[in-house]
Amino acid sequence: MKHLLISIMFLLPCIAFANMASPLMQGTEAATAIASRDIDVLYERLFIEIDDAFETAFIQAEYDILVPENATTIPLLFLALQYDGDFAAYLNDKHIETNWLGDLNYQQLDSLGKYFTYNTSHDDFTTIKISWSDSTSLQHYRIDDCVYLDVPIRAGKHTIRVEYTATKWTDLSELVRQDVFKYSLTPARYWKSFGGLECHIKNTESSIPITTNLGAPDEGTLDSIAIWHFQKLPLEVITIRTQNNISQIGKIAASIHASGFMYFIGFLLIGLHIFLIRRYRKTNPTGCFSLPVALGSLFFPAITLSSYLFAEGMIDTLIGQHASRFHGYSFLIIFLYVFLMPIWSITAFLLDLIWRKKSPPKQQAKQN
Repeated sequence: MKHLLISIMFLLPCIAFANMASPLMQGTEAATAIASRDIDVLYERLFIEIDDAFETAFIQAEYDILVPENATTIPLLFLALQYDGDFAAYLNDKHIETNWLGDLNYQQLDSLGKYFTYNTSHDDFTTIKISWSDSTSLQHYRIDDCVYLDVPIRAGKHTIRVEYTATKWTDLSELVRQDVFKYSLTPARYWKSFGGLECHIKNTESSIPITTNLGAPDEGTLDSIAIWHFQKLPLEVITIRTQNNISQIGKIAASIHASGFMYFIGFLLIGLHIFLIRRYRKTNPTGCFSLPVALGSLFFPAITLSSYLFAEGMIDTLIGQHASRFHGYSFLIIFLYVFLMPIWSITAFLLDLIWRKKSPPKQQAKQN
């Protein structure tokens, strides 16, 4: 019975979180260029300037391209959803118009077909696959979500630049919130050529420390201007995160988690309940009713479950301003009282019954 009670306690957090809203608040879905197979991307220069509050980042992406004689009017497409403000494009430093790809006849996408999933029911290429994490599968987007450059381009070398303001992603799935900017390099897999990538991250306006998955910069530092140079595709997606400074006690509390505090309180109460039941039986060996069994079975399960919610608030306080404070439907753990209390009561009653039957005969006679 004791083992059953302990098993139920370990399952409680899993049951409480079985139905939880998404903790991810998506920001700008920005990706590198979707390039036609007819052109060479000779080099990409990426400039990311973070604002003082780590809320937005101004992004400039420059592409040196080589267009062949049979030039296309749409050598590059761009996916940039949920950006803040306008999406601007420049050809050789001259502003050019952009249009949503939904206005374009899909048949003009033949040279871009390798990017898209072909939909036979509509006889067109309808979705593009982009990754936002090195550890997750690709995400599908409709080509209507892309913009294209509405301008003829002559054969030869050109520089195309796009500019927009990206908003941060916020991940509240852990106890410590994660604010991050993301820039996917997935489309570069399919470029005709990859001449290199130069990435600049400017963090001069903010006092918030940041980290990135690009490794140590080749030049500069992350608290001012950092520069990287790559001759091959470095990774699937570039991430820039806030580096949260949390006290040591906050880190320890987060590692224990609310479930750890609940287990600790539960084990203490189990031990205390057993002690009270045993002590009562020593002084009242033959009585049918046990006050410790009744009161402990009523209150101890409630205290155990409530300790989970108390621990969540305590851990958030210890973590401080960087706490996610996103606990989903964890308050539903209280409703598990209707399952835990009977199990606790039955276990306590059986233990009390065993000790009552094992009471020495002399004690029973003396009691009578």
